[in-house]
Amino acid sequence: MASRRRHRLREPGRDGLDPGATAAAAAAAASLAAQSYIITASGRADDDGDVLLVGTRVQGDALPRPLMSGQGLATATAMQQGYSIVAVITDLTQVNAYTFLLQR
Repeated sequence: MASRRRHRLREPGRDGLDPGATAAAAAAAASLAAQSYIITASGRADDDGDVLLVGTRVQGDALPRPLMSGQGLATATAMQQGYSIVAVITDLTQVNAYTFLLQR
């Protein structure tokens, strides 16, 4: 039986995420991964910039899941090491608009 956990990150601003939102999403994903969750869904929850992460794990599983976050070419290196992209956090107000969350 699988269990699910959701993190909803409240971040202000309609035109983009707060500059700390990307870091907050990466930290929430790292917290889920440390608790054995695999990120199975992500997205923007509403027009206020809330980010939603959903993690799933097998009941009783206690093995932490490796997670990396990065931008640009860092993702190619991670993918060569066996990581897969599980979420993309987008903030078009930033120079590096896309932050990738990867798990193995």
